[in-house]
Amino acid sequence: MVRDMLFSKEDNKTPLQSMVLIDTLQHMGLDHLFKEEIGSTLSSIYDNCAHQTHHGHNLFESSLFFRLFREHGHSVSPKMLKKFIDKNGEFKLALSKDIKGLMSLYEASHLNIGEDILRKGKEFSSKHLWDSIDWLDNKSANQVKETLEHPYHMSIQRYKARRCISMHQDDHENGCKDVVLFELAKYEFNIVQLLHQRELNAILSWWKKIGLAQELIFVRDQPLKWYMGPLTMVPQPHHSKCRIELTKAIAFIYIIDDIFDVYGTLDELSLFTQAINKWDISAIDNLPNYMKDENQKGFDGSYLELYMKEHQDCTAKEAREHVMLMISRTWDALNKESFTQSSFPKPLINATLNLARMVRVTYSYDDNHHLPMLDDFVFSLLHHPL
Repeated sequence: MVRDMLFSKEDNKTPLQSMVLIDTLQHMGLDHLFKEEIGSTLSSIYDNCAHQTHHGHNLFESSLFFRLFREHGHSVSPKMLKKFIDKNGEFKLALSKDIKGLMSLYEASHLNIGEDILRKGKEFSSKHLWDSIDWLDNKSANQVKETLEHPYHMSIQRYKARRCISMHQDDHENGCKDVVLFELAKYEFNIVQLLHQRELNAILSWWKKIGLAQELIFVRDQPLKWYMGPLTMVPQPHHSKCRIELTKAIAFIYIIDDIFDVYGTLDELSLFTQAINKWDISAIDNLPNYMKDENQKGFDGSYLELYMKEHQDCTAKEAREHVMLMISRTWDALNKESFTQSSFPKPLINATLNLARMVRVTYSYDDNHHLPMLDDFVFSLLHHPL
């Protein structure tokens, strides 16, 4: 019923209406339910429009066209945005009040593979969107802030979906389809949340049963944190077994990391490395059996502090700008591998992108060395139903 209602051929949707629907499904975390319909719809639009020089009547439509088709692996160039550039090579100032268009441009700019026009688009849209918060009404200002702080391409999909659904709790009475989508999104989120809770319980039970936290008390005891990686990398509901087994592997990686970082002597670590290289079970007889009262706090060093020590004439602002430039260039390289023809399978590419998206959540420390974004991520995805 829902599938027929959304993708009925009798609706005679325009390409823009279809793209807006697909974008909405993505933001609500429902796109995995309609993969075939989304793929065929985009392919049809691409076949009809890809060779046209005019993609969209305005900044919103053109930016959305570019973003959706690059996201889904179609060959598109940001040159379609050139019509919004003035004679000085900058985005036209008249666009600075087009909030809907600026938000669409900002979202599209994160799919950069090193293109200058997208870099300029990000700078232009970011500046004017931040400026607009001062004069927009509260609801619009919150939507702009959400886009700036959590652009879709840089966000973990289920986390973004939770935030999107929560933001629009009060304004889904715009029509039958909107109500159905909203209710379906809430139902889907809550059902999958229950699945993730069962997975976490299975992991906690396994970790307690093997008893390594008691036997090796110098290692980190963080099964919830270990589960966050697989939950992000392979979020599809049917990958439940994969998430559980991957978390177990990550647990042992952390144990080995702590053995090397916290406790092992050079001689013991050499023996351990040799045993791993030989991959011979008999080598276990030569390894020590650790027990020591020592704790791994899990604090991470600050690259900013190290960079400023090496560059003592550098200010904190300059160091931060340097780091942001490095991150931006790394994302450009990752995008290039993801959106150009690659020999890697698509699921592996998606998992890699998701892992990169998790970095900001895992390492966004505040001044008290807490992780507020990670706390919100855990509670919103695992504990609080919609």
